[in-house]
Amino acid sequence: MQVAAAELPPPDDEAGAYAHVDLIGCRVAAGAHELGVVADVLAYPANDVLDVRAADGAQVLIPFADDVVREVDVAGRRIAIRDDFL
Repeated sequence: MQVAAAELPPPDDEAGAYAHVDLIGCRVAAGAHELGVVADVLAYPANDVLDVRAADGAQVLIPFADDVVREVDVAGRRIAIRDDFL
């Protein structure tokens, strides 16, 4: 199913509700270490997975789960994950 972007509700940072399109393009960091940019969001039964691409093209797959993701700032285009995850 496809929905026009203009018809989607705005991201709700407080409720933790995001459309995949809101996350694509966000920078991902673990503490001070920049990991890359979200290229895609993969839907899996347990949880979604962020497909993050580093500047050199390397792929890092990060579970979009509460015990990994610490903060999502869609307006600031930034996602922070646990420092000790990687």
